[in-house]
Amino acid sequence: MSAVQDHLDRFYIELQAWIDGGCGEHRIFSRNQPICDQLIEWEDRYPDAEGIWELARDQMAGAGLGTYCPFDDSDAFEAAMDLGTIYENPARLAWIKEHAEAALARRATGEVAA
Repeated sequence: MSAVQDHLDRFYIELQAWIDGGCGEHRIFSRNQPICDQLIEWEDRYPDAEGIWELARDQMAGAGLGTYCPFDDSDAFEAAMDLGTIYENPARLAWIKEHAEAALARRATGEVAA
């Protein structure tokens, strides 16, 4: 597994934990910032995660999702950012949970270091 995929796994695990914890204050995550913005912030904090956004974008595109508003139309997306309800969208939450669970499964089988 690449270092970038390992970072993406860590990102989804931490993002899911933040959501499960009620979306409170966090050094990276925010209720009104979408996944892509937070991936860029992650990359800024962890220089060895360069390419994390591109990897996530490619995975979304590979799943048939758009790369600008993969989980809503643009009006709903903009409104959710303004209202701080980005992480109330069921499709977004399902994507995050699916990827966090897959990352945890890889760690449990020893595919990557914990």
